[in-house]
Amino acid sequence: MRAAELLACLARLRHEDGSYWTGYQFADDEFWPDERTTWTAGAVLLATAALDGDPATCDVFGEHRV
Repeated sequence: MRAAELLACLARLRHEDGSYWTGYQFADDEFWPDERTTWTAGAVLLATAALDGDPATCDVFGEHRV
């Protein structure tokens, strides 16, 4: 499933403290912007919950769309 593959690619953006970098600049090979936001973490949590079939998440976002 493509969504699971994309989510797996985010592992490289995970900081050692468990948070996620907001972005990565490939040309300069660096994390950019230099921040780890709560909304980035929230997006990862929602994506993981949807792919795992969490009932509440699927009720909101629709299981058939994942």
